[in-house]
Amino acid sequence: MQGWLSWSDAPKMLLSSLPGWIALWRTLRSERTILKFRFEAALFEGRDEFGEYYSAPAIRFTVTNNGKRPVSLDSFICDATFKGSRNNALQPFSTSFAAVTLGHGEPHSAWVELSANPAAFGGAYAKDSTGKIWPAAKPEISQLCDAARKRWPTSMG
Repeated sequence: MQGWLSWSDAPKMLLSSLPGWIALWRTLRSERTILKFRFEAALFEGRDEFGEYYSAPAIRFTVTNNGKRPVSLDSFICDATFKGSRNNALQPFSTSFAAVTLGHGEPHSAWVELSANPAAFGGAYAKDSTGKIWPAAKPEISQLCDAARKRWPTSMG
């Protein structure tokens, strides 16, 4: 007498459940938050707290949420090194703003001011209101380096 489940039925059962598991994985993957980064290097001009004009090298972050789950961002962070710095140590630069909730397909942009023209970048991140850090992918960091190299060719090696 054969029971309702035998080892000979296991491969058939696994094969028959595979499409369901694939559909579940795709659904869960598509419903998460997916951030895409774009960067622009420029000379930022603004006014300080005393009303005086100033200019500084800066990176413009544009982050778009391509996932279905909304995320609330409150700061952008950029790690950079500079020529002549000790041990080429990475220095973090950031900008904070009022929390912005990004739904599917919504972008947000902000400037991150740097202290000098950068020599290299170690990373770029967005921080959400819960404190979670969302890093930019390697191709996005390459795009950041290319944008900076076009803007500051003498400092970017």
